[in-house]
Amino acid sequence: MLKDYTKNGKYTKDLPQSFSARIKKQVRNKKNKNLVSGVIKAVLSEFDPKKDYVTTTRNWRLSRFLSVSKIIKIKLRTCGSICAVVAAVLRKIGLAVKLVDGKLCKDGEWRRHAWLEVKYDKGGQFIPFDPFSPGFHLTKKHRKVATFADWSEMEEVVSKKI
Repeated sequence: MLKDYTKNGKYTKDLPQSFSARIKKQVRNKKNKNLVSGVIKAVLSEFDPKKDYVTTTRNWRLSRFLSVSKIIKIKLRTCGSICAVVAAVLRKIGLAVKLVDGKLCKDGEWRRHAWLEVKYDKGGQFIPFDPFSPGFHLTKKHRKVATFADWSEMEEVVSKKI
C-alpha cells in the first residue's frame, strides 16, 4: 500500500491557521528562490532562541510524539519537532513530505536525528532537507533508518518493539 505523503496525520494535522499564514507571509516577503528552504527558514525564525525562550530536549520520543500545535505552543526546537512543523506547513501548500528518522554522526558518535524529504511534483523524486545542517543539505554523516508520513507511524513501530 502506497502512503499518502500529502496528508497530515495524528501529530501534524492541527497546524494553527495563524501560524501557517505567518510562515507563508514570511516566505512571500523574502522572495525565496526555493520554497522548501524558505519555509524551513521561516519556521526556524519562529523558534529562535535569541528572540524567545525555546525548549530543547535530547528525548527523541518527546521530540517526535507531540502535536504540531503543542510544539508551537511550547516552542520545542528539536530536529523531530521542527520537521513535524515544516512538514505540516509544506503539506498545507500541497507538497508531499516524508519525515525521516535516522542517525547523524557528531563528534564521532552516532546520534538519533530527523530530517525531511520533499517531492516538488508528481513525477519527481523526494529531495532531502535537514533543517539543522548548513544549506539544509545532508552529508556523509547522515544515515536514514526509516521514513514516515507522520511520527504516529513511528510511534506504532516503537510500541510494538516494547
